[in-house]
Amino acid sequence: MSDWINVGTHSIRVEQEIAFIRLCGKLSVSQTQALLAICQDVHEKEGRICMLFDGTKTTSLSPEVRRTVIDWSKRYPITAVANFGGGLPQRALATLAIAAIRLLSRTAPPQTYEATEAAARAWLEQYRPAR
Repeated sequence: MSDWINVGTHSIRVEQEIAFIRLCGKLSVSQTQALLAICQDVHEKEGRICMLFDGTKTTSLSPEVRRTVIDWSKRYPITAVANFGGGLPQRALATLAIAAIRLLSRTAPPQTYEATEAAARAWLEQYRPAR
């Protein structure tokens, strides 16, 4: 497990094939690109990537940020996405982001929105390779 890496007000920690991302406030395109560069390294090293998002403090994702993620996911397919934290607005945001990926790339990773980090991690376990 790596240390937290700060990208503006956001942070990411790599846990084998899991990118654990904490979003805090609005995410810019440049911040998205920086986070995805780390995710790209994970994908290239592990041959896959699962994403675990803490949405507790997420406020919004602009159309440009969503497009950046969609374009990236076409080159580096995401195995699964687990979200936790936050309320209805954050849940709607996560659902819309995955729906946009599905619509524009014709495929989307399985995803869930759980109440707790522990529940989100437990759900992700089914998509991790046996160790």
